[in-house]
Amino acid sequence: MKLMDNPKLFDQKIREAINKYDVPFDDTAWKNIESKINVKPNSPFTNWRIGIISATVAAAIIIAYFAYDPGMSTLPVSTPPENSVEITPVDPSIEVDENSENVEDHNNLEMEDQTNEVILPLVNKEKEKNTSVVEKEANAPKELNDGSAVGSKVDKNTKAEEKELILIQKEDETEKLSIGIHINAQTICLNEMLMLSLANSNEPVEIHWDFGDGSSAEGPTAVHVYSEAGNYLLKLSAKSVLYEDRILNESYSIQVNSIPSAEFDMKMGDNMLANPKVTFNSESENSSSLEWIFNDERIENKEVVEKIFAKKGSYSVGLVVFNQFQCSDTAFTHFIIENDFNLLAPNAFSPNGDGINDTFIPQAIPYLNQGFTLKIYDPKSGQMIFETSNFELPWNGRFMNNGNKMNEGAYAWSVITEDGSVYKGTILITTK
Repeated sequence: MKLMDNPKLFDQKIREAINKYDVPFDDTAWKNIESKINVKPNSPFTNWRIGIISATVAAAIIIAYFAYDPGMSTLPVSTPPENSVEITPVDPSIEVDENSENVEDHNNLEMEDQTNEVILPLVNKEKEKNTSVVEKEANAPKELNDGSAVGSKVDKNTKAEEKELILIQKEDETEKLSIGIHINAQTICLNEMLMLSLANSNEPVEIHWDFGDGSSAEGPTAVHVYSEAGNYLLKLSAKSVLYEDRILNESYSIQVNSIPSAEFDMKMGDNMLANPKVTFNSESENSSSLEWIFNDERIENKEVVEKIFAKKGSYSVGLVVFNQFQCSDTAFTHFIIENDFNLLAPNAFSPNGDGINDTFIPQAIPYLNQGFTLKIYDPKSGQMIFETSNFELPWNGRFMNNGNKMNEGAYAWSVITEDGSVYKGTILITTK
């Protein structure tokens, strides 16, 4: 039976075809269409007209389906990525003619897929062109110390970078050698040590010192003493241990000034018991100032010095002289005093008026050649009973020389000289 002879079957087929594409069908709307065309249901004319109308509606729905634009829908849709290819699914239940437009569309899709497969590598190459300089530098071959690059294949940019690195390395190789040295002084005195040392260096070096007087030394430190005064040219030669062509030569002026000559003469007194005085006389040369050094004091700028050594023992004396360059020289000597000196003071006297040993005063006071003060004390009470500064007025055994006679016994005495020397002892009064 033909489809056109059975309107209900034709209507069912149309509904099924339409329902496959999710197009809603309203039965009431269809009856309204039949009433408007005003034909009888089972007449041939009616069947023919219904077939024409149904085919027209079906064709319109199918065209509307394939012409449907999802972008015009109000429903949310995802936007396909750029350069992506959209493939429309095909229902396997529908037979498609190889000569139909769908076949042409399918072939066009296959060509678009092939086209995209060719473009993708170009896109990747374009990304490679946009690669950052940092990535290129990171991927560039590393350079060895001799300037060669690791790897045999490099692009033009890598070769340019390699050439620039080699130039930098050459600049480093031609960098000047830099060192610093310590010199204790560039102006020194004769017989003073010149002390030299390497302070710093930008690389390991070998050091050669030329002192300018025919002597030399090797190593980072050196000490030298010049034997004659004069001006010398100290030469320093530093050679790099890493690079043979790096040699640094420097010179420094060293002034060596002359020194004075320190000499002196020492003379002891004829009677050391009565006068233990020693005389020192400077015989120095080329000196502008001097200083005597004793065990208990220093005396400056006196050519002749006299000094009393009251206690026995070993003594030393030194003389230091200076010239206009403040260069110095020193002389020392040692000597011995065999006896104690106490101003030749007697240990007893008898003030009885017989004219023999009636007074007391230390006999060596005149040899001091300086002022003095003699004081006598009562050891029991601590009272001073006599005082004099005149060698011609000795103590006569009375209180202040005009009072009562002092009792027999021992009394304490002391002498203080102008130079601050102090002498002490005891004196015994007897009647015999």
